[in-house]
Amino acid sequence: MKGRDIWGAWNVTWGTYVSAGGGTGGNIDTAQGNVNAVFLQEKGSAAITDMSVVDETFPDLDGSAVTIVTIANQAGTWVAIGGQKIEAITIDEITVFGVTVFAGKKWVIGTITDGGDGAVEAVLTRFMNTVEVMKIQPLDSAVLADSPAIDETFPESAAGITLALTASKSYLFLAGGV
Repeated sequence: MKGRDIWGAWNVTWGTYVSAGGGTGGNIDTAQGNVNAVFLQEKGSAAITDMSVVDETFPDLDGSAVTIVTIANQAGTWVAIGGQKIEAITIDEITVFGVTVFAGKKWVIGTITDGGDGAVEAVLTRFMNTVEVMKIQPLDSAVLADSPAIDETFPESAAGITLALTASKSYLFLAGGV
């Protein structure tokens, strides 16, 4: 772990990972007892062809051993969000389990299953009018050859968010806005 902060009702920690010696992932210790989301960012000087994934089910995960899967010898950074969560709200393929206010923005975390990006708009409009930032993290047991994409230039109306996701896959999302 490299750092720690409080974002509204959430505990946030971050650090780096390295799968050296031909390794393809492993466990990271987020230094949190309860984790609701983990986001990864690969390090590299060129586009990553196989996206690293988190091989866990959220929320309420023991943060001492979060399993990630990477390509061989991949390095990168991670951000973990834990702490308070709300009663899960599920609409179609979207489940929201975390909402907070930090730095004047509303922040929402949850999961998208079955590549169901169409329901994202219905969910986000319950919490914000405008999305200013969004991150998508694949959840799987193997690296993902087709990386998810957000087809927007932010800020964007919460009612107009378009995502490009792989069918029958699950993703973690973080959205911030007003």
